[in-house]
Order: sequence, then structure tokens, then C-alpha cells
Amino acid sequence: MDSLKIKNWDKWQTYRRDRGQPPWIKVHRRILRNPEFISMTDAERGQLLVMWLLAADKDGVIPASPDLLQKLCFMTDAPNLNKFTDLQFIEDTWRQDGVKMASNGSQCDAPKAKAKAKAESSEAEAEAKPPIREKPIKKKTRYLDEVRLTGDEYQKLLGHHGQDKLDKIIELLNNHKKSKGVKYKSDYHAILKWVIAAVEEKARGNPFKPSEVERLDPGSKEAHVKPEETGSKKKLLQDYKEYILMVNVLEESGFIGYEREQIEEIKETANKYRAILKRIGIIL
Repeated sequence: MDSLKIKNWDKWQTYRRDRGQPPWIKVHRRILRNPEFISMTDAERGQLLVMWLLAADKDGVIPASPDLLQKLCFMTDAPNLNKFTDLQFIEDTWRQDGVKMASNGSQCDAPKAKAKAKAESSEAEAEAKPPIREKPIKKKTRYLDEVRLTGDEYQKLLGHHGQDKLDKIIELLNNHKKSKGVKYKSDYHAILKWVIAAVEEKARGNPFKPSEVERLDPGSKEAHVKPEETGSKKKLLQDYKEYILMVNVLEESGFIGYEREQIEEIKETANKYRAILKRIGIIL
């Protein structure tokens, strides 16, 4: 029977092999900040979760048939496996009777065929390298006065949060940028990073207060104010250590689920912390 493998299953799921089928799976909280996971509908996220549960029966392997998955996972509709593969939740290879196959049907574990294909590929590259295509710059639309999003970014947020909540998200970020003079490389990533959580906190009746990390975010004018205006030195040092710890953890995980702009923003924020602490003489 043809089958598929959940991507990075062995990395995120660890069980004792001598105890048979596991009674549970791990779902890490960071998935809520994964852009691909956020871009899916509620129904698709539910399908992904039950496919993970099914995959635990066979060490991360699931049937390659959408109709069979629909029956085994008690889904209302058959899953779109191509979409889950494109979003990197399922490996882009499939297995036929236990033998791993490439997407074009050739056996991946045939060493001779693999070596031959590699040699042919190298020769072709040596003969003529295709011109490097620059990544097209997507046009951004301005919402209110300060918030700028591409069409895809806006539609992702709209599909996940609905119009009313999205309006509040944009309004909060717009007001924050105007009052603080903050500029972001990507308003979309700022929304994923803290604005959504802030809107949800306000809905629960909690007042909105930007975190210390947000106040020292790259591009913020508050990153250049005097030390006494940004809180105690002890608090700054504590926040810096926590942020560096987060960066180290993300680097060890290979920044799974983070886009390049997010990674650069995280590292730049850590460097901003260090610069401020050096300026006020806490670290060398």
C-alpha cells in the first residue's frame, strides 16, 4: 500500500520502541506561531492533528489515499494531501510497500541510480547555469495610516481571524506605530509576534501593555532612550538572558516554522539588547 511520512516525525515525537503504539503525541505550542499552520483553515488544522494521531500507530507513516484517511480519521471531507505537502507538514516522497520512492516514482534508496542522477545533474550545471532569478517584490497595501500588508498576508489573517478581529488587529498596530514611532521590516510578522496576543488580552479585559521585548524591538525609537526610562538594569539583563536563551533554542531546532525575515528580526532584537547593555556598562 502506498504511504506518506509526516515531516520531522522522529525529531518531534519520541517514544520507547519496546512499548508498542504510543498513547499520546506531542503538539508543541510554537505551532501557533508557525505561518504555514496559521495560513490553514480551522478544518485543515483539525485534519492535520488527527493525521498526526493516526501516524503514531506506524511511527509517523500514514496512507497516501485521501479517501482512506477520511475514513480512518473520521473526517467530514477528504484531506488535500498536496496542500499539506506544499506546507511542509508531509514529506514530498511516498512509499510503495515499504520502499521509499521519490515524487517522480524513482527509488530513492537505489545508490547507483542516485549517484548517476547526481553526476548527470553536476554535468548539466557545469555546461550552463541558469540565470539567478530575483525574488519578486510583492506589492503591499496600506491599511489605516501605518499598517502595510501584501494581499496574501491580509487574506491569511482574514481567513484565520475573521473581519472584526482583523480590524482590531490592524487598528491596534496602527495606533501603536503612530504613538511610538515604531517601524517594522514586516508588519505581518509583528502581528504574528505580539499584536494578535495583545488583541486577545484586551478582549479578556486586560489592558494592553507592550512587553519589554516589544519596547526594544528593532526600529523602535524606545531602543535609544536612557536606561532609567526602560526599567531597571537588573530587569534589562534578565530579559536579555531570556532572549538569548530563546535564540539558542531556536538555532538548535533549525528555526523550524520560522521564515527568514522572522529569524533576522529575532537575531537583530538580541543584538539590540546587547548594544543597550554595553552602552550602560552592564556587559563588556
